[in-house]
Amino acid sequence: MAAGWVIWRRRTKTVADELEYHKTNLECEMIVGDYFHLQPELNARRREELVNWLLTIHSGWKLAEDTLYMSINILDRFLSLETVTLHDFYCGGIIAMLIAAKYAECQNIGAPNISEYVNICH
Repeated sequence: MAAGWVIWRRRTKTVADELEYHKTNLECEMIVGDYFHLQPELNARRREELVNWLLTIHSGWKLAEDTLYMSINILDRFLSLETVTLHDFYCGGIIAMLIAAKYAECQNIGAPNISEYVNICH
């Protein structure tokens, strides 16, 4: 029985290591370049303001660090594909945080529910 446990633990560690390796490589492949030429109402300063705003919300809700980074990554990837207005830019930021929180905050019982995200957009 103990030998089976050791083999199972070794196998899961290998799978976890492999998943982490693929996640890291995927993130490197999805790095977005300068997308502001696609965004007539946005620029780097506006993005910085949004990130600071998301940081304030993130710390107020005491979310995991991964949630913030994932939110910004999701937002940047979206903005590299779609043109948005300034008004939609902030809603896009909060939606990106909602998506990231659904993934990263699954163990956090006190994580905000969807109505709290909606209230921030209004």
